[in-house]
Amino acid sequence: MRSNILLTGILALALATISINASDLDLRANMLKLNAELNEVQRGFINGDIGQINASLDALENDSQDLLNHKEKMMKKLPADMKHKRHKVNKSMKAARNIKHSISVIRKALANHDGLSQQKSRAHAQEAYLNIVNACFVCHNQVRDQQRLTLNK
Repeated sequence: MRSNILLTGILALALATISINASDLDLRANMLKLNAELNEVQRGFINGDIGQINASLDALENDSQDLLNHKEKMMKKLPADMKHKRHKVNKSMKAARNIKHSISVIRKALANHDGLSQQKSRAHAQEAYLNIVNACFVCHNQVRDQQRLTLNK
C-alpha cells in the first residue's frame, strides 16, 4: 500500500514536470520556427529571389500572427510562474502588429508601388526586414525572465 502511494506520487510529479516542460518546449519550438522563417526571408534577400522572399513572408506572417497575436494562446504558452504575464502578452501582440506592418512594407517595396528605383525599393524592403528583427529583439528583451538576462558574474 505504501509503495503504491509512493509510486502514484512519483508518477504525478513526473506528469506535472512533463506538462510544464511541454509548454516551454512548445513556445521554444514556435520561436525556432519563426526564426527559421525569418532566416529564409534573409536568404531570399541575399539570393535576390523575390519568390522565396514572398513565400517566406507568407509563412512568417501566418505563424507570427497565430502565435503572438492571440492573448489566450500566448498566456498558456508562457511559464506559469512568470510575473506580469498579461503585460508581457501585450508586448507580444505589439510585436505581432509591428511584424505584420513590416511585412506589408516589404511586399509593397518589392512590388515597387512607390515608383522608386530598384535599388531604393530594395533598401526599403531590407529596412523593413530589420524592423522585424528589431520587433523580435524588443519583445524578447521585455518578455524574457530578467534572471536569465543578467550576465554571469
